Amino acid sequence: MALGETVGLWPGRRGLRGARPGTLAAPPFPDVRELRPLTAPPAQRATVVDLALWTVGAGRDAVPLAVARRAVPGALPDPAGPARPACPGAPLDAARESLRRGRYAEAAASARRALWTGREPERAEALWTGREPERAEALWILAVALWQGPEPASAAVFRLRTLWAEHADGRPAARLVLAGPLAVLHAMREREPEARAALAEARAAAAEVDPAGGAVLLPLLTAEVESLAGRPERSLHLLEEAAQAAAPLGLERLRTAVDRAVVRRRGELYPEGVRRLGDGGWPGETGGPEREVGRGCAAEAVAAAGRAVAEAVATDSPVAQALARLDRAEALRWAGRPQDARREVCLAGLCFARKGHVPGVSRAAARHAALASA
Repeated sequence: MALGETVGLWPGRRGLRGARPGTLAAPPFPDVRELRPLTAPPAQRATVVDLALWTVGAGRDAVPLAVARRAVPGALPDPAGPARPACPGAPLDAARESLRRGRYAEAAASARRALWTGREPERAEALWTGREPERAEALWILAVALWQGPEPASAAVFRLRTLWAEHADGRPAARLVLAGPLAVLHAMREREPEARAALAEARAAAAEVDPAGGAVLLPLLTAEVESLAGRPERSLHLLEEAAQAAAPLGLERLRTAVDRAVVRRRGELYPEGVRRLGDGGWPGETGGPEREVGRGCAAEAVAAAGRAVAEAVATDSPVAQALARLDRAEALRWAGRPQDARREVCLAGLCFARKGHVPGVSRAAARHAALASA
C-alpha cells in the first residue's frame, strides 16, 4: 500500500499519474516548453502565481494579480489583504491580514474558522455550504501557514494530509495548494520519496488548473526539494528553468522574484564568485584605501542584515528567522566578527530545530563548526 492511502492521500486507483499503482515513483519532470496554453482563467492563474511567490520567499512582498482577482465574479480575493476594509467578523479577512503580517498561527486559526465556521472539523466535508472559491482560498491560506509558520513539520504534514482527505477529491486547485507545501514539508523532514510523491500530485493538479503557470511553479517546488536534499546544482538548474518559463507569461513580479531566487542560489553555491565588497576586496584584506572601502560595505551589510532579522522576528516563522540569522552571520563574518557570527548561527540552528527542519539544523551545525575552526 502506498504511503498515504490509509488517509486517502495518494489512492492507488487515481493516484500518481505515470506511476504504477501502489508505488511512490514520480513521473519524469516535464519539459516546460511542452506545457500549453499560456492563458488560464484569472482566478486559477492567481492561485498558481501566489504559490510560486511563496515558494521563492516573495509571498509577503507583493500583491500578485490583484486586478485579475477582481476581474471576474467569484474570483479568489487577494491573500495579501482585502481590497475593501476588513470586517472583523469575517474569518477569511482576518486570515488574509494575518498572512500579510507574517502571523501564520493566527492565519491558520482564522482559515480553519472560515472552513468550518464553528462546526466540528471532523464533519467539515459534510457540512460545507460555502462557495468553492472561498473554500479554495481558505485551504490555500491554511497550507501556506502550516508550511511557513511555527507548527512543527511533522504536525503540519499530518494536518495537510487530513485536509487532503476532506477537501481534495475532484478539486484540482485544492490538490495543488495542498500538495506543493506538503512536498516541501516532507523535504524538511528528509522524507524524499514522500516529497516526490507530493510533487507528482502537484504536477498533475497544475496541468488541470494552469499548465503554463505550472511550468513555473513545479520547477520552483522541485528546486526547493532538491536544495533541501543537498543537491544545490540541480536546484539552481531548476530555478533557471523556472525563470525562462516565467518570461512569456507577462507577470513582472513573478519573473523578478524568480530572477532574485536564481541570483541568491548562485551566491550560495558559488560564494567565491560574488562581487567583492565595494570593489575593494574582502573585509580584512590589506590594501590601504581599498580595505577601508571594504570595511564600510561590511558595516552596511551588517546593518541591513540586522534589519532583516528584526523583520523576521516580528513574524512567527522559525524558518524565516533562521534564514535571516544565517545571512546576518555571514555579514558578521565578512566584517571580522566571528564570535557574533557563531552566536547568530546557534540561534538559527535553534529556530530550525523548532520547526523540525532537519537539513537546516545540519546546515547550521556545519556552519558553526567551520566558524569555530577558523
